[in-house]
Amino acid sequence: MNKTKIGIFLSLLLLIGLTSCGEQKSNNKLVLNEILIDNQSNFQDDYGLHSAWIEIFNRSFGSADLAACLLKVSSQPGDTIPYFIPKGDVLTLVKPRQHALFWADGEPNRGTFHTSFKLDAANANWIGLYDSGKKLLDQIVVPAGALGPNQSYARVSDGAAEWEVKVEVVTNTSLQVPITRLLTAIPRWRSLKNMTVSLECPSLP
Repeated sequence: MNKTKIGIFLSLLLLIGLTSCGEQKSNNKLVLNEILIDNQSNFQDDYGLHSAWIEIFNRSFGSADLAACLLKVSSQPGDTIPYFIPKGDVLTLVKPRQHALFWADGEPNRGTFHTSFKLDAANANWIGLYDSGKKLLDQIVVPAGALGPNQSYARVSDGAAEWEVKVEVVTNTSLQVPITRLLTAIPRWRSLKNMTVSLECPSLP
């Protein structure tokens, strides 16, 4: 009887241990969510340019700050390029279940959401996201030749484990941003989530 009780106790401990490990592996709030490399007619940045972009998703139900985090990219052995996300920008605070989009245009002087690196359409791209203590939060390799113009490598749904190739369709030509992606294309627009925007044309005489 005692042996049976001990066996049950050890089994429970093992089960709890395995459950805890599983939770630890998936407790990162911030994950890489979607990458588009060859931007021909997809989102435009705040300078009106079409650039490659990286989307980060906060999959938690609390806010998460990207300030002082690192994005790293490598498309050739030994050429890892880091981008330090600056502090002091309130827009790096990503609200629950929301996104932040970074332009991979090699122009960090253009603002917080413009990285110091570009993505290479001809080669595989390894992308890593690190927290402020340089702990790896998430990483992904976009395979070489996997994406065509305006195609992205994305999770099948926000925060999901599986990835797929998606075709990004521009449905709002005046803004060059799909309506469903309007809030993530330029991070400062996130506060407009619950607002309705309408456009009216004046009547001609």
